[in-house]
Amino acid sequence: MPMTKRPGRPPAKPTAFLRLAMERRGLTTRELAALAGCNPKYLNKLMAGTRFPGRQLAGLLGLVLKIDPAKLLWPDPNGGKEA
Repeated sequence: MPMTKRPGRPPAKPTAFLRLAMERRGLTTRELAALAGCNPKYLNKLMAGTRFPGRQLAGLLGLVLKIDPAKLLWPDPNGGKEA
């Protein structure tokens, strides 16, 4: 199922959610990596979906991006829809 951007709803995939949160905050990969204390190359792998953050990094990214860190760990079972 292809993922499309839907206005007003967060994407269901953690990788897309991370990218969207970065865009909303106006941060580049390097800026976010510096603020979260991780390597920009690793952050690129997270966004590509080839790596997944642990709880600690998800927590740091959540603090920096002002989002729920759980959104970076597990896909939303409702696909971003209200329950």
